[in-house]
Amino acid sequence: MYYMCRGIIMQKIHIYKIIPSLIAACIIPLIVQLVVLDCGLSEYDWFSANGYEADFFLVGKMAVTVAVSVVMLAVILVYVIKRAIRNDSRSLYTYSKTKDIYNRNIYISLGVYLLFAVISALSAKGKSSIITGGYAQHETILVIISYGIIFLYTCSVIDSQYDIYAFIRVFICGAVVMAVIGLFQYFEKDIFGTGAGKNIITALSGINPSRISGVFEPGMVYMTLYNPNYVGTYVSLALPVAASGIFVFKRASGRIISAALAVMLIICLAGSEAVAGIIACVLSAAVTFLLYLFTGRGMIKYAAAAAATVVCAAAGLCISNIGSISADDSYYLEAVTIDGNRIMLTADGTDLYIEDGKLYNAQTLMQEDFPGIVIEEAVSLEGYKGFNVKSGSICMFFTNDNPSEKYYYRNVYGKYTDDVKAAEAYIFDKCQAFATHRGYIWSKTIPLLKNHIFIGCGPDNFIFEFPNNDYLSLLNNGYSASVVTRPHNMYLQTAVQIGGVSLAAFVIIYIFYAVSCVKTLKRTGRLTDMHKISMALFTAVTGYMICGLAYDSSVCTAPVFWTIISAGCACNVIIKKEEEKNDGAY
Repeated sequence: MYYMCRGIIMQKIHIYKIIPSLIAACIIPLIVQLVVLDCGLSEYDWFSANGYEADFFLVGKMAVTVAVSVVMLAVILVYVIKRAIRNDSRSLYTYSKTKDIYNRNIYISLGVYLLFAVISALSAKGKSSIITGGYAQHETILVIISYGIIFLYTCSVIDSQYDIYAFIRVFICGAVVMAVIGLFQYFEKDIFGTGAGKNIITALSGINPSRISGVFEPGMVYMTLYNPNYVGTYVSLALPVAASGIFVFKRASGRIISAALAVMLIICLAGSEAVAGIIACVLSAAVTFLLYLFTGRGMIKYAAAAAATVVCAAAGLCISNIGSISADDSYYLEAVTIDGNRIMLTADGTDLYIEDGKLYNAQTLMQEDFPGIVIEEAVSLEGYKGFNVKSGSICMFFTNDNPSEKYYYRNVYGKYTDDVKAAEAYIFDKCQAFATHRGYIWSKTIPLLKNHIFIGCGPDNFIFEFPNNDYLSLLNNGYSASVVTRPHNMYLQTAVQIGGVSLAAFVIIYIFYAVSCVKTLKRTGRLTDMHKISMALFTAVTGYMICGLAYDSSVCTAPVFWTIISAGCACNVIIKKEEEKNDGAY
């Protein structure tokens, strides 16, 4: 009876101390609340005169992420102060007589990552608010620092198998709620489209719920994650953890719930149409399977066969997509720039200019030689005389109906601007339509990297760095009625916003964690439940890193990632501690 009561008490204690981590992993993704705020962009020509943003998914998550990290930091500080008062030299995270060099290097890399993020934020000249964040982003420097605190806290408090099992159980419960919401959306019964759902998301806004309408078409799964793409990221994190429950839970009910969750997550992934998420789940599972085979005993031939299969599949995937990457889908009208009293063009590889409503090449009238470009007189809605430049489906209105006879372009927001530039593009400049026009965004983002090798432009400031005044490129790629706020690539996003050094540190964190997982599995003679959990967490983290090639870091899913990778680091240490106990070295 004593041991039974002690076990129950210990489990409750372990649940209590990991509650902040569980909030980061389970509660934050669920937060949906309407917030209307002034994004401060109406002064820019490339943004709407209505500078207000109605956000459902990001601001609430941002606020809770910061709040949770403050609680975590307070707990850490209280612990450190108590140790100092007692003159106890032990660190917050004491686990073994043998130092874990991988976790130590992870902490160093995390420190470098955060340091250069802070430096980038301080050098950003206040373009993006450090408190409310940037338009359609809200991943401020406070949020990025919160990620680091989440990592440190979770690594510190998860120090036993009780903690790991408690974390897995509660995380699966949170994922079930997310999956149920997604499942309703898949069957066109969106919870947030009902009266009750609208009341929930407008509860703190003071806005009449009847004014809320659906953003996505029926059947599209977005859960509570701002964009269906992030469903792919979330599933890549949650699916391996759900799968681990099938193998490590002792009770049949736990295994059944885990299996049901895995099925629901797969359905949600299909309903989100997040291709990168599907690829990430498959590839991360393949990587983990190979890791298991290579660390197994007497299984080299099976590992070689599996490796060959994966290599062939990857090669086939590359070959099937090489055409879309190498295909020249560049546009006939390639560049437009306003240069005072002239409009400079590049069409079909030839530099041209428009003056007095006529097309010239050098000093020669060239209208008849470029049938792909049509110039016709027009009058704007405001009554200004000018002309339209047409090329295919593209139509741009220019006017010099002013005393200085300087040319202005009327953009989709009805603003007249002479800030029209043709930005340079690299690598994907001839395949801008690749990956649903990610090729365009990447081609314009890559040139920005040379300016941010060490220091980035600041969190949430990508919108100011990206050439949103390259109106022709926006029109060609279907972004005429919107601005580009993110590069749709986590690595480009990190490099531009918080610098190349931070990006390198972030990647090194993953590398050291991966090496730690490999070492953990190579040391074992048999695959215990803790090893299975370690592999599941590694699969989840790897899936997130793969998703990062096509999706951005977002406060919707990043807290889940930082919690899982820290739990994975802690799990590896716990396994090592148990091995040392068995060897008598602990």
